[in-house]
Amino acid sequence: MRAQHTDSIGMMANFIVGALIGAFVGVIAGLWFAPQSGKETQRRLRKEAIRLRQQLGDSVDGARAEIEHVAENAKTTAQATVEEAAHKVDRAVQNGQQAVYDSVESITQAVNRAQRTSV
Repeated sequence: MRAQHTDSIGMMANFIVGALIGAFVGVIAGLWFAPQSGKETQRRLRKEAIRLRQQLGDSVDGARAEIEHVAENAKTTAQATVEEAAHKVDRAVQNGQQAVYDSVESITQAVNRAQRTSV
């Protein structure tokens, strides 16, 4: 289960890196092949930069939400594991106490039998 969450985070990180690289390549290609005037190119690049910033913000928000989800799942799983371990320890202690009680009872009975036969 942990590997699945790690894979999910890795996929989200790969997506963000891919988006950044794609945005960079797009801006460079836009500058390289732009037939417009300098002012028109600046206006288009500014508009594209704003769009890319919003897109990146959305990607980061998505990644943050995914990380929070993974962290919450990990916390829930850890709590369940601790509770299960505590329950097993309680049962083991109870079984141990019962075994000690049974042993003391057996020894007491054996001592009583021995005393009766020696009298």
